[in-house]
Amino acid sequence: MERLTGWKKNDAWGSTDAIPNFLGSERSELPVSEVWFGDHIDGPTSLNESGIILRDLIDQDPTAMLGDGLLYSFGPRLPFLMKLIAPAEALSLQVHPTKELAREGYIREDVLGIERTAADRTYRDMNHKPEMLYALTDFEALVGFRVPRKARRLLDGLEGMVADSLRKRLRLATVRSGLKMLIGWLFDEDSPVTAEGVSEFAASCAQRLERGTSPSRRTDEMVTRLAAKYVGDPGIIVAFLMNPVSLRPGEAVYIPPRQIHSYQSGLGIEVMASSDNVVRAGLTRKYVDSAQLVEIAEFSALPPIRVAAEHPSETTDTFLAPAQEFSLSVTTLPGTTPGTRDAAVEPVQATAPGPVLIPGEGPRILMCLDGSVDVMTTAPRAHSAAHVTMTCGQSVFVGACEKDIYASGHGQLIQCATP
Repeated sequence: MERLTGWKKNDAWGSTDAIPNFLGSERSELPVSEVWFGDHIDGPTSLNESGIILRDLIDQDPTAMLGDGLLYSFGPRLPFLMKLIAPAEALSLQVHPTKELAREGYIREDVLGIERTAADRTYRDMNHKPEMLYALTDFEALVGFRVPRKARRLLDGLEGMVADSLRKRLRLATVRSGLKMLIGWLFDEDSPVTAEGVSEFAASCAQRLERGTSPSRRTDEMVTRLAAKYVGDPGIIVAFLMNPVSLRPGEAVYIPPRQIHSYQSGLGIEVMASSDNVVRAGLTRKYVDSAQLVEIAEFSALPPIRVAAEHPSETTDTFLAPAQEFSLSVTTLPGTTPGTRDAAVEPVQATAPGPVLIPGEGPRILMCLDGSVDVMTTAPRAHSAAHVTMTCGQSVFVGACEKDIYASGHGQLIQCATP
């Protein structure tokens, strides 16, 4: 059992206080967008006490750290990557590839001589990237496309060339490949949807909002906000056509490969297959490849996949996504009031009951969500600690050789593991 220090990112869309507050550190002068916990080569999570990185620990004894089953299925790497994520502004419109697309894209960019870590490179590894977002606070996102008839209703009262063209094209979007042709039309470099047309569309949304005639205040507010930052970006129109998702603390949504999405605001824990492949098409200053996104994205108009919790024990909720690399579970220790961190209420300080078994096996990353939690193993090895006390934001990696993990105290733990 090893304490972890995550690898921080400072993307412009991050929050200066959400993650620092969660980790119990001072407000950052730079935005803190993500903190990575895993062994991906681009996010070197380190071990607190030894100073080496988690990737090196696994390399020292892959069998003990990962177990025979994971070694056989995924090779000598941790199959999942866990992140804290805190968007204060909208992330780019993006999709993640399948394994086949990732392999093809990685080899193609290698042949073109693009450095793996170059800013204008899309494919940084050969893995797919299904992911699940678990909300720690109220969290807003856009996930997938609305049903075309619902999108048409949102055009009521909007004026201008773009709105008129959308009305016509959405009538055809119900046929096969209709949505793909519509999004391709928006992103085509020869599209009549100019920056001025996008700004006119956004201004019409703002006027409708001011008049109090908006069929969806949330959508018009989102378009107005994005238009102020990304003037004339056709991605604003794509965002208008997407499903808004609001998560409350403790709720989760799954994003399969090829599904377009954009996280908007909040603090959450993201877990995914270990990959950093992102195909972007707007609402960002980073490298975009809208043609690639249109080529690989899924254009079915489907509702977002909300993941319901299962209950393997009285104290644990488990969130299982249709991905073989990862699952999340949240254990609330007896005597703890759930959500105390967000409600700014101290956990109940009754006499703590005995240790609670944390369901699961194999390599795991655990993080304390609130309170003070003692984590222990029943069969400590020479390379691990038998007992660790964690407070909010602190995390540990536990190797597969530690079969049973118990927790006691008051608070909540989240665990990422391979199901």
